[in-house]
Amino acid sequence: MIRWESSTNVENTHPYVIESPTELPPGSRVGYGSVDHLEKLWFVTTNYDERRPTPGHVYYLDSKMIRHSSIADLNPITGGFVWDVSRISGQTFPHTFYYADTPINQIVKYEFWPHVGVIRSRQGLFDLPEHGIYGSPGRIAIDSRGWIWAPLLGGGGVQEINPFTRSSGRFIPIPARQVGACTFGGPEWETLYVSTIRNDFIDPNRPAPPGDEGGRIYAIHGLEVEGMPLRGAPTRAYSVDKRVLDRVAAAINKAAWKTTSHERKQLRAKGNQGEGSSRA
Repeated sequence: MIRWESSTNVENTHPYVIESPTELPPGSRVGYGSVDHLEKLWFVTTNYDERRPTPGHVYYLDSKMIRHSSIADLNPITGGFVWDVSRISGQTFPHTFYYADTPINQIVKYEFWPHVGVIRSRQGLFDLPEHGIYGSPGRIAIDSRGWIWAPLLGGGGVQEINPFTRSSGRFIPIPARQVGACTFGGPEWETLYVSTIRNDFIDPNRPAPPGDEGGRIYAIHGLEVEGMPLRGAPTRAYSVDKRVLDRVAAAINKAAWKTTSHERKQLRAKGNQGEGSSRA
């Protein structure tokens, strides 16, 4: 994971390995993360390994950067999430946590207790096929009204959703079949940024549709809605220097090597125990 202060020094980053009371499930990796209004980092794990499809989890980091599980047993392929908190009084609990359950084409919601890191009471909210919407929801965004914007993997656009009436709004077409994520930004949070995926990344054996421009980021203007800034700060464009990525890759490889070595020692220990049992 990379941690840096982008407003002062983009190049002065500090990669670190997250400590945890327990290991991540085998085959899992961090798929998406976001920071809530209390500046607590939340992230979800995903697993594309068909040989051992372990469940996805939602975790958060406490003030000591220790990882804790908040939602377990999600589908192995996980989507994005958002909170509906800024429009609500700080004394009103629980807040709402929206999650895109990508494999079943649904947006679901949970009760969210941010101070104690509790997410519970899952409820189905919006089933895309039931509303005639094609595609799977990816990394969703939320605006200042509390409406959800869902990028559609395989659907070629972004769908506006009213979670209070459970109805669909505008559909924003994007010239790419695989629309993976969206987020609000800009000086007044008035621009919806949409990222897309190259079709051959999703399915190497399937040719891209004619005119498909996957692999680009689009800026959607004129929606007449604003995003929900969690900490009241304007957004800022930034990029990560290649040297930073090289250092992070080296740190990740070192951590992975240590983990693999530990797993090998455990396997050897189990094998030796088994040999001792057979000789007895």
